[in-house]
Amino acid sequence: MPWIAPTIMGVTTIGSAVFGGMAQSESNRKQEKAVERQYEYAKEGYEMNVEKLKADHEYLVEKILSEERNFDTQRAFADQSKIDTYNRELQIAQIQRQTNARAYAKSEQIYGTTLGLNAVEREYSRDAAYRQRKEIQQAAAFDNQQAIIESLQAQGAALARGQAGRSAGKIQQAERMKFGMDQAVLAASLLSADENLQATIRDIELSYDTANMQAEANRMLPPPPVPDPIVPLATPDMEFLLPRALQDFDFGPEPVKGVANTSNPWLTFAGTALKGVGQIAGGIAAASGPTVGGGGGAYGSGASAPIANIPYSAGGISYYN
Repeated sequence: MPWIAPTIMGVTTIGSAVFGGMAQSESNRKQEKAVERQYEYAKEGYEMNVEKLKADHEYLVEKILSEERNFDTQRAFADQSKIDTYNRELQIAQIQRQTNARAYAKSEQIYGTTLGLNAVEREYSRDAAYRQRKEIQQAAAFDNQQAIIESLQAQGAALARGQAGRSAGKIQQAERMKFGMDQAVLAASLLSADENLQATIRDIELSYDTANMQAEANRMLPPPPVPDPIVPLATPDMEFLLPRALQDFDFGPEPVKGVANTSNPWLTFAGTALKGVGQIAGGIAAASGPTVGGGGGAYGSGASAPIANIPYSAGGISYYN
């Protein structure tokens, strides 16, 4: 029958379309399930990333606040250490001044005493020299009187013996010659005594000047002023900048069903930025933190101001900067 072939072909075409539609529907359902699962996964990942970003932000804020507290504690300790060192150096300077003043006063006392002793010794030596000269002069006067007496006695004895004329004249001449020689000896002795006295006086004056020069050489020079230690500078403060509050745009767009979302660039950028801020804050705190006992940290390497409102004392006296 000629109508059977077209009928069979039409049925075959309809069957293929029905089976094809069923297969496409099944594929669409599977794809929709895959898209739903992907969306749920992306949404859950987005929410977890949001929670992580909030937690990291909160941790970073607390970390910066903790570093600021630690810095303030270290700065206070360093400033107190500098004040203690300043007070100790101030006491040392005061003790040095007192020691120098006592040593100089003692040196001046010894110097004055030495000059006085030198003057007394000089006077004693001069008196001894003049006394010796006077004794020589007195002895010469006594010898002169004795010579005059002896000469007169000799001349009188010659006259008593009755000698006259040339003989008497010769005897008197001999006595006068003897008396003249005695006078010459006495005069020479007095002249020598005067010369010895002048030499002795010169030696005494030279010894006196030498002793005074030695005392001056042993005299202590006035002590130089002992400067006070430099007032320490306060450790420079540091500004700790907290991160800003998180905004909606920090979390980026939420996942969209059917749109591939392998990673959220906003979350990645925000997390990296927060980590970088933490590293910078920690690095600055470590580099600028005060050190005790050396280096620039203890006294501050930047623009510093004197430590204010911190009392310090030296020698029983309290000071304020």
